[in-house]
Amino acid sequence: DTSAPMLLGYMLTMPTQTPPIQLHLLFSETIRPESIDLAMGGLNFTNRNGTSTFTLTNGTVERDSTDPAILRVVIAEDNYQELIALRPQVAHTTDDTLLSLSPAFA
Repeated sequence: DTSAPMLLGYMLTMPTQTPPIQLHLLFSETIRPESIDLAMGGLNFTNRNGTSTFTLTNGTVERDSTDPAILRVVIAEDNYQELIALRPQVAHTTDDTLLSLSPAFA
């Protein structure tokens, strides 16, 4: 396979209404969770006007049990607290937040 996987969509959820937050990433093809290094800082949330940015650096990455093209990132407590401190500027809704992945992500 010579083409890089593309991020098709994402969703932030908090299934139990308490931390942790889960980030679901839908890719164009299967991604190996072990190929993801969150510490490299390659996953960034930015609000639409570009004034607030958050870089995810800590959490666990798992393959979704129903679709191998979906990765679930469980955001660690320290990153959760940093992200909450930026709300509502960042990660309030998917309509007002851009998600970008740098080559360092995978």
